[in-house]
This record gives sequence, C-alpha cells and structure tokens, in this order.
Amino acid sequence: MSNNDFFFRDAGKNGRGEMVRLPRFGRVIGALVLSVLLVVALFGSFTTVGTGNRGVVRHYGKLTGEVLGEGLHMKLPFVTDVVEMSVRVQKNEIKTGSSSRDMQQVDTHVVINWQIDEKQVGNIYQAVGGNVAIVGNILEPAVNEVFKAASAKKNAEEIISKRVELTDDVVGMLRDRVGKYGITVRDVSLVDVQFSPEFNKAVEAKQVSEQQAKQAEYVAQKATADAKAAVNKAKGEAEAKLAIATAEAEANRLKQKTLTPELIQYEMVMRWNGEPSLINGGASPLLNVDLKNLMHRKSEQ
Repeated sequence: MSNNDFFFRDAGKNGRGEMVRLPRFGRVIGALVLSVLLVVALFGSFTTVGTGNRGVVRHYGKLTGEVLGEGLHMKLPFVTDVVEMSVRVQKNEIKTGSSSRDMQQVDTHVVINWQIDEKQVGNIYQAVGGNVAIVGNILEPAVNEVFKAASAKKNAEEIISKRVELTDDVVGMLRDRVGKYGITVRDVSLVDVQFSPEFNKAVEAKQVSEQQAKQAEYVAQKATADAKAAVNKAKGEAEAKLAIATAEAEANRLKQKTLTPELIQYEMVMRWNGEPSLINGGASPLLNVDLKNLMHRKSEQ
C-alpha cells in the first residue's frame, strides 16, 4: 500500500463496508498546491511602480536603500515588497485657527500645494512614512504653528487688509519648517478667513459709520460747490454790468467829445419838419442858423 494512496469505506449494496482506493490522489493534490505556489511566486517576482510614483524597496520590512522608478521591476517573491510614494505636486486643505495681535479669534482653511523631493524618497519614508503620514505628522502641525506665529504679528484689520502679506509670511515660515524633511511647499492660499460674531458686527457698524461720513462729506462738498458756483455767477453778472456801464460811459464820453454846435444845429435841422415854431420859439430854437445852407444840405441828402 503506497503512502500516496487514499482510501475510503464504501457501504455497498449489502451494507458491508469495503475499503476503496483512489489512485494517486495525494500526488494530484500536491501537484496542484505546488502549481499554485509557482504561479504566486512567478507573479510575486514582478512589481509595477505607477506614473508619478517612486517605489521604496524593503526586505522583510527593512529598507534596502533602493528606490525604483516608474515601470515594471523584478523582485524576490515573499521576501521583497515595494512601497509606492507619490512625487507629484499634491494639494491638501488644513483647517486652523489662532488669535490676532489684538486678541481676536481668527479661523481659516490653509490650502497647501506641496511635493516631496524624489531624491530623498527613501529618507523621507524612513523618517516620516508615506504620503498620508507626511500630511498628518508634518504638514498639519507645521501649518498650525506657522499660522499662529504669523497672525499674532497683525491685528484683525491688518489680517483683512494685508491678506497677501500674511500669506507670504506663512509661505516663508512653512518652507523653512518642512524643508528639512525633503518637502517643498509650492503654494499656499488662505481660504474663508473668519472672525468672531462680535468682531463681524463691529466691522459692519464701522463700515456703516464710514459710509455715513462719506455721504455727509459729499453733501458738504456739494453745498460748497453750489455756493461757489452762485458766487461766481453773481460775480460774473456784476462784472458784465460793470463792463456794460463802462462801455456806455465811454460811448457817452466819446459822443460828448465829438459834439459841436454845428453838429447840434445840423441834427436839429435834420429833425425839423418845416414848421417855423422851431425857429421862432419852442424848447430848442434855432439860433444863428443859415437856413438856406442847411435846407440845401438836407435836400442833397
């Protein structure tokens, strides 16, 4: 009887059990198991590193210092494993809060774009861990501490009016803090900056007051402009009247300067209707007038 044979009892038709041998069943099972192991070993001998990733090689969980690039690679099955880490620019949003210089509560979301140095992938994984560990163990604490330090230098109004300057301060301090881990900060944005309800009400009241002050200033400026326009108009009218009076006076002066007795007599004759009353009497009698000469001149005209 072979050790590889397999037997079982068959009751049969008469109820008496008999031992039945299955030929070489154990060998079949062994062959199947071996085939499965060979297939697993075959597929376990290859690994693929995805695009934008690097593979950190470990033997029995211990780092070898080898880092694999993108593509297909061979490895020892059941002995070597590869941990992938992304070297692409990644984006994370971290909620943080602090107090301003004037002790106002400030809450915001810091959106950070960051990337690990692909030349330091092995060291980063050994010191910190994978990409998730980098965010939780390095970036989040750094963002919280940096924002507290930066916002404490400005009062609440400066945080609002000097958002770009505050962001630059956060970027500078954050790069210095995480750069030693082989992490590069590409960009930082402060999103949805919020203050306490009491401060928001105070800001709103101040804005209303400023608007009212601007409106009052506008009204005062308009009244001043209207008064100035009225003064200018009156001044212009007075100057025009003075100019007219001056012109009339000058005209009268010139007229009086050119007025002679002969001209007066001539004008009186030109207005004479031929009645002798103008000569013999009346308001402006003609004296010493050469009537013939004047009548001749008038007829010529």
